[in-house]
Amino acid sequence: MPFRRCLAAVAVATLSMACGSSGPANPAGPSSSPAPVPSPTPTPTPTPARGPLNGRYELRFEADSACTNLPESARVRRYTANFDGSFGATLTGAQFGPAFGQVTWDWVYGSIGTSTNGLLLFQDPEIWELLTPDSYVSIFGDAQGAIDPNHTELVAWGDFKFCPAREDEPYPECAVPEIVCRSDRHKMTLTRQ
Repeated sequence: MPFRRCLAAVAVATLSMACGSSGPANPAGPSSSPAPVPSPTPTPTPTPARGPLNGRYELRFEADSACTNLPESARVRRYTANFDGSFGATLTGAQFGPAFGQVTWDWVYGSIGTSTNGLLLFQDPEIWELLTPDSYVSIFGDAQGAIDPNHTELVAWGDFKFCPAREDEPYPECAVPEIVCRSDRHKMTLTRQ
């Protein structure tokens, strides 16, 4: 056992001297700096691919023509959508319901990618627009199909809901029964501005 400890101590001392951490300096040799190591060329960060929707659009929702139970003011809604080329768009051009924690009611999102087919969602949360301080329309559903960067018309599935007397809550809650039209023939149109 003592021999192994001695051998280990010699090995550690030898490695320490070889690495320059202890031992005599070389007084006879000139002191010189090591040759500069060239710094690596930085690799450019790849730019994320832009989807077909990038920029400012008019976003128009039109309820199915069979939705005669909805008032005229709730059948066609127009917003400005600011798409960032990736995941979705923030809507402006209307008074939306108040934020509820992290939930905002002015958002369309989806899976568009770089191809010409896409899925746009307006659910969880839905679009909640205050038409007056007491009334609202909410639009819930999705639309999918071929996406053109200048003008796209899609058939949308979902609900148009109208409330003539809303409760004073931070989420869509109606004091009376909502007027609802569910269809798979609503229309969604995007036009570049």
